[in-house]
Amino acid sequence: MKKQRHLYLFGNTEHKWYKLGVSYSPESRMDAFQEFLPFPVELIAAVRFTWLDGFRAFEAEKCLQQHYAGYRQRGEWFRDLPVEAVVTHIKKLAKAHNAN
Repeated sequence: MKKQRHLYLFGNTEHKWYKLGVSYSPESRMDAFQEFLPFPVELIAAVRFTWLDGFRAFEAEKCLQQHYAGYRQRGEWFRDLPVEAVVTHIKKLAKAHNAN
């Protein structure tokens, strides 16, 4: 069975730092970062893209990162994102790309 990619948002709502990205395992990705962060993070949203459509996860990620570029701090890290709007946007992208 082929691995499936996930488009995810994790972060800390108190400190308002967030990461938008793509990973085979968003939980593992989050745990890897947690070791180096001065605050805890939680998985806020994740949608799975099937293997055949996995490349669309990267298209969706690029769309989100461009749309919220004004909040970008460095790489895939964002500050003060309108979290509810981002989660809604992720869900819309997932539906458009038949992800779940």
